[in-house]
Amino acid sequence: PKRDMLRRSVLCAAVVAVLSMVAVAAFAQQIDVGVYISRTGTFNGIEQAHDGIITWADYVNQRYGGIVLPNGTAVRVNLIVRDDQSDIARARTIWQEFVDMGLKFVIGGHTSMTVPASEFFEPRGIVNIHCCTGPDAVYTNNPKEWILGIHRSSLDYPKGLLRQLSLRGIENIAIIYNTVSGFTISTADSAESFAQIVGLNVVAKLEFDGTGYRNLTHPPGGPQLTAA
Repeated sequence: PKRDMLRRSVLCAAVVAVLSMVAVAAFAQQIDVGVYISRTGTFNGIEQAHDGIITWADYVNQRYGGIVLPNGTAVRVNLIVRDDQSDIARARTIWQEFVDMGLKFVIGGHTSMTVPASEFFEPRGIVNIHCCTGPDAVYTNNPKEWILGIHRSSLDYPKGLLRQLSLRGIENIAIIYNTVSGFTISTADSAESFAQIVGLNVVAKLEFDGTGYRNLTHPPGGPQLTAA
């Protein structure tokens, strides 16, 4: 399920982040990691990532007493979690708080914050593990050393579905996408290109402005979008 895939991806990211910290804090009793996640507001669907990060830290600390170093010492993981409320101004305040606390590793947040987050953390030498990868351009344009994505490129997201549609004899498709985010724009462009490669006819490519929409619930059939 998509939720489980997201959790596994975030857990893997947390592992990578903490193992990287070990080299820096090999003799510390505790590693502090800042986490900024949109638990409320427009992007609250990403709260699933929050659940995965918490689950991983709890498991490692309870099962092993923390990250076990080669010398047998266990270093506990202490997560400092903040809700950026889907607001970039609040996120910047949280980032500065992490800097003031002397943190060297942070995990988060929503794709829309990837670029400003990288611009903030890069000159400060703080590792930012992003739980949403975003388009390739984030990492290939003006490459940065301190921001890491987890998932495969977002440009690949629609390819599996489009390939299945082609195999099932579907000929015509329409692409409808939100213009608020570069993430959705680039993914829609990628979907259009790949659809042509697998023989699908894109009969319409329509855009809409999703500003004002909030992901309010997560019913069994998937999220429902309701006008705010």
